[in-house]
Amino acid sequence: MPSPSASATAGGTAAIPGSPGRSRLLLLLVPALLLSALGICSAFLASGIASSWFAPLYFVLLLVSYGRLALTTVSSLLGLYPRSAPRSPAPAARSPDQHAGRIRTAILLPVFNEPPEPIAAALRVMAESLDETDDVAFFVLSDTQDAMRALHEARFFMPSTTSRSGVPITYRRRTPNTGRKAGNIDEFCREHGSDYEFAIVLDADSLMTADAIRALIDALQRDPDAALIQSVSYPIGGTTLFARLQQFGARLNTPLSVAGQNLWQHRRGTYWGHNAILRLRPFMEHATLPILPGRPPLGGEILCHDTIEAALLLRAGWDVRLAPDIAGSFETTPSNLVDHLARERRWCQGNLQHLRLMLASGYRPASQLHIAMGILYYLAPPIGLLTTILLLLSAILAHGTTGSAPSRLAVECCLWLTLFMLFAPRLASVARALLLPGLARRGYGGRIRLILGVLLEQIASTLLAPIFAVSVTGFVIDTFRGKVVAWNTAARGDRPVGWIEAWERFRVHTLVGLAVMAALWMIRPALLPWSMPFLAGLILSVPIACWSGSVRLGTLARRFGLFLTCDELAPVPEQLAFASLLPAAPEAVGYRRPPTRRDDMTVANGD
Repeated sequence: MPSPSASATAGGTAAIPGSPGRSRLLLLLVPALLLSALGICSAFLASGIASSWFAPLYFVLLLVSYGRLALTTVSSLLGLYPRSAPRSPAPAARSPDQHAGRIRTAILLPVFNEPPEPIAAALRVMAESLDETDDVAFFVLSDTQDAMRALHEARFFMPSTTSRSGVPITYRRRTPNTGRKAGNIDEFCREHGSDYEFAIVLDADSLMTADAIRALIDALQRDPDAALIQSVSYPIGGTTLFARLQQFGARLNTPLSVAGQNLWQHRRGTYWGHNAILRLRPFMEHATLPILPGRPPLGGEILCHDTIEAALLLRAGWDVRLAPDIAGSFETTPSNLVDHLARERRWCQGNLQHLRLMLASGYRPASQLHIAMGILYYLAPPIGLLTTILLLLSAILAHGTTGSAPSRLAVECCLWLTLFMLFAPRLASVARALLLPGLARRGYGGRIRLILGVLLEQIASTLLAPIFAVSVTGFVIDTFRGKVVAWNTAARGDRPVGWIEAWERFRVHTLVGLAVMAALWMIRPALLPWSMPFLAGLILSVPIACWSGSVRLGTLARRFGLFLTCDELAPVPEQLAFASLLPAAPEAVGYRRPPTRRDDMTVANGD
């Protein structure tokens, strides 16, 4: 078994001498601790409830809220450190002799009751962009249980075939689908794991360029201490307004976020479940998932398997790292708010299961931190709502009393510190895009369009945040009440949301917003202006769900040059090839054909 190494930095962050392992966590934890302590003290003093009976509860809520907020803020701002920025990848053009000695790699594509057309298109593009000298083989691992869907699926994926470039493709369907996706991968490992040294795990909506696939294989081959290398996948191809907002936000904010995360985690990273490469032997030996004690939803099979698998590999002495400099890794995002929240409902239950594992014996501190941050992501909304309720209750109870007013200094300190933690990472990302030569033009259509897009995206985020908070609060309550979520097929493709569906999904949000607004108007109208940014999103949740899921509004935004990304301004050949195999034209699924490159691109044609 290899020993952990802090020296290998191929494909990742430059090492900080003398700071491997736990000492790197101090780069995150020390400033986060100081920032959260200042926030807690100022918020506690500004609230004026230090003598209230619920002051201890309020303090605990502040501890969790500011602790998580400080961690995410500091982690992102660490991306500003020059040596944390990922290096630009070198051109991946290869001569035939450079392929010699490549490790045999399986590329796994798990599917579950999903339309096979886009999956087959992506598979074809990836297979035909590689060749026999890459020594890879594709496996379509189907968990589809519906007989009619399985028959339709089999028409697209023959039991075994070979792409035009000579890359083998194998289709396998299993019943029953024990263990879901993790069980699907585990069954492949038992059947074929000894035949391959590496495996690249994809999702049904994944697309990777040949250069990205080769870069992942090369990175793991050059790094014998690593058992898993995770690429950063960016959402592409969405045409609804909601999908375009997600794509724009990801391209703008993710580079700084992953650069900071890569700095403090270094070779103690995590796994996001797809678009990553595994070393199969240690994965099979050490990443077998335990069955949690008790009944679902918090017991039984682990739903969100990826973080735990990475923790198990780290516990066994292997390294897990992030490779943010490998370009050409893509996925899709839910096209509307309804489908986005349905996915969050599944992930909420899966992450809350990790409460039983966070302090498991032998886990490294970085793994425990990754697990804790995943849990807090879903506990933060209900905690934030409860904190807000306590503040409103305190203000209402204090109305008309002669008690001492909160310190003005504490109020201003709390306000500005909270605003800093909320907006500093985003402002830093915008500054990065504006200051790096040519990035605003190449990546976002120019500085004016970038700034306008950021302002509009911030308005949208402000309206969506309370909808998300109330929804996730309901998810958490349901989970602790014992309600088990059905792990159904993920929604793919652009799907508009009608008014009836939106009302059925968000009528509770609307009624809650109206009720709170009416109560404040009757009891303490002076608080209404401060509450409206939160209440507006709830009251307007039904039209927001409809409008954000509109393809027409998304197309209109694109026509005006809003929410553009480099992936549609300068798409790689694989994106155009993939789009050409879909029923809609490439321009209809979010891509612009650069005229200067059109004649040079080889686009796969249908049979």
